[in-house]
Formats: sequence, structure tokens, C-alpha cells
Amino acid sequence: MPRPAKRAERYAHPYNAAITMYRGRRADSPYWEAQFKMPDGKLLYRATGVSDKSQAEKIAYDRYQETMKAVSEGRGVGLRKFRTAAELTIKALDAELEASGLVGTEAHKITKHITTIRNHLLPKFGELPLAGITERDVDAYAASLKGRNGQKAAKSTISNHNHSLQLVFRTALKEGWVSKADVKRIRQDGGEAPVPRAVFELSEFKKLLELTDAEWIASGKTEKCRQTRQVLRDLIVVVGSTGIRPGTEAFSIRKTDLDFLHMQNAIVNGSEVLNVYTVISLTRRRGKTKKSRQIVCYSWGDLLRHTLERMRVGRDSKTSIFARHCDGKVPSDLHGVFETLLDENNLLFDRDGDRRSLYSLRHFYAIQRLQEKCSYELLSKQMGTSVDMLERFYSSRFSSVLNASVFSLYDFEKLSGGEQVKIDDKQI
Repeated sequence: MPRPAKRAERYAHPYNAAITMYRGRRADSPYWEAQFKMPDGKLLYRATGVSDKSQAEKIAYDRYQETMKAVSEGRGVGLRKFRTAAELTIKALDAELEASGLVGTEAHKITKHITTIRNHLLPKFGELPLAGITERDVDAYAASLKGRNGQKAAKSTISNHNHSLQLVFRTALKEGWVSKADVKRIRQDGGEAPVPRAVFELSEFKKLLELTDAEWIASGKTEKCRQTRQVLRDLIVVVGSTGIRPGTEAFSIRKTDLDFLHMQNAIVNGSEVLNVYTVISLTRRRGKTKKSRQIVCYSWGDLLRHTLERMRVGRDSKTSIFARHCDGKVPSDLHGVFETLLDENNLLFDRDGDRRSLYSLRHFYAIQRLQEKCSYELLSKQMGTSVDMLERFYSSRFSSVLNASVFSLYDFEKLSGGEQVKIDDKQI
């Protein structure tokens, strides 16, 4: 931090001559700052973040006491730059990623924090002392964040940058380079509301199944490529049929986690309809919601059952059913392969111009169920999410579903295995 300009208003602190209070270093700043004269003769500068004189004096005095205590303990609070803590944080995140073997969503989260720290936080705060970063600095940084097409950043973007910033300060706290009073946060007020979720239409999902057929899988140039394509095909089937999250939640499934509870038929107006739905009991190991739950497939029962039965072949109890057989690993490039597939077949964007991803398959499942008049309450249990989340993201597209009655067919919890379900005209 540069020395205060001579024109700045300054005076000796009334309680400690080693503290000099000043303001006016920036012509447009009404905030008081403090200069500490350290025992070795070095000068240390601190921002108080307030314009009230008496309040600034108290903050400066408290921080001086904290600083001297830290120096006496050999910790040197505030003498380290943000860059030092940021680089140490990146190193720790890289080590965590390598040691844990995480893939999918969890790996993406860590990678995203590394990218945010390296590409955004370091250029902004890198050369500032950790304890010299002010609320104004953080607010200015938040205001500079932009979303797509130069628009205001989404709330999720601001939240991600704040989390990354907290990781750096957490490292600094652990190393004793700052006190809790020095930790700054990006305020969560403001930010654009989340954009509508990109989805697939039913015809487009069917096209995806056609595009990822045996011929497409066999056309891969290497065995590893062919097995990656097979895993992607399986993921499309499983996520689109069950709504499971296409990341840690899906990739943590082992063959022992699956239990086919029902393969039921229904009697509709006197005629038997085969394979109306499949219910799978999934033991949750990892992911966003670490709970066991029943995952329900209504429209693709045969396809899902045959896919899962094939995926379980040759697996041990510790290997993900989405792992390649050639190396026992879940492919790390599934998102890229899927995006390339969509781009080559004009499926990358939905009808509203929103970019699709593997998560769009989960949204496809949710929308199909809502169109079939499944209630939000039941769907939230099947998808492992909240009713509020479902209503916020899907009611705008399918508001007519909100007041629709639920098929009694979907009340599978009251059914016993093997029996047939009779559905009358009103229920249909």
C-alpha cells in the first residue's frame, strides 16, 4: 500500500503514538486509515473502512494490538500479500483433487475454485497485503463481475467467487497471517436471478438415443474412446430415465447399490399396459444429498433395466458402474464429449437459446414427470431435491402442472411387489 500523500489529513492516535490516523490519500475517500510504526521501524498501513473518527480510532487501536500480539508470537499478521495465500490455496486444492480421485461434479467444483482464484482474484488482489484489503475493494470487485453477454453476474457466480475468496482467507487464517477481523466477504445482495434451465424435448431425447447407438460407439478411434462413448450412452439413458444428478451422485453408484423393486404392469380401461414403471432402490454414498432413496422410471423401463443389468456385469462391489472396463476409471471428459456430440447435431441450445449440458437430462426427466401430472411433492422425493426448487425452476414452463392431480399410479409406496394396478378413467 503506498504511503499517504502529504495533503492527507493526519494526526497521532490519542491512545498510542505508534499509530497515525489519516485520510484523504484518495481525494474521493471519506474513510480513515491507520499507519502503524512497527518495533523494527517498518511502517504498516491498515484501512478502517469507516468515516466516523472515533469509530476509526477504536478499530485502528484494536487492530494494532492484534498485530503486535501476532508479531510477538512470530506470526507477522498482515505482512503477507494476498498472492502468497492464494498460491498456497491453489496448491492445496490441486493436491486434494489428485489425492481424492474425484470426478464429475465434485472435481468440477474444485477446478472452478482454482480457475476463479488464478484468473480473477489474483489479478485483482494479488499484490495487496491480506490485512489491507477493504470492504470497498471487495465491493468494487463484485461490481466488476459480469455474466453472459456482459450482463450483471448471476447470484451463483457471485456465490462461487465469494467461496473462492473465503478459501484463500481460510488458508491465511490457518497460517496465522490474518486475524478474523481481516477476513472480507463478497456480499450476496444483488446479482441476476438464475436463468431458466436448458432442457431437451422428448423428440430430442429420442434423437440422442439414436445418435449414441452401437455404430457411433464402435466408430471411436481407440478402445478407450469407444468405452468412453459407451459410458456416455449409459449416462444419457440413466439420467434421462431417472433424473439422478449426472456427477458424483451418479458416478458413486456401485452394483450393490441397485435393487429392482418393481416391474409392474397396469390395467387401463380393461387393457393391460406393460412396463408402466420401474422403481430402483439406490443407496446414496456421495453427492449433494447423501440419503438413500427410490429412483423411479416410468417411460423407459425396459431400456433402463437392460442398461443397468449390462453395466453391472464384470464389476466388483467397489467400482462405479460408470467406470471404463479398460482402466476402472470414470471418464473425466464426459462433459466435453457430450457437448461435441450436441454441437455436431445442432442440439447444443434449446428452443429458448439456453446452452445444454448433461444436467439438461435431469431437467428433461423432471419436465416429463410434471407433464404426466406427477406432483411436486412426490417428484421432489424421487429426485432428491426440494419442492421449492422444483417450483422455482419448472413452474414458469409448465404452470398448468401445478394444479394437476396426481396419477394414483405414481403412489408406488402403497403398492406391494408383483401386483397389478388398476387405473380408472378419472385417474387417467
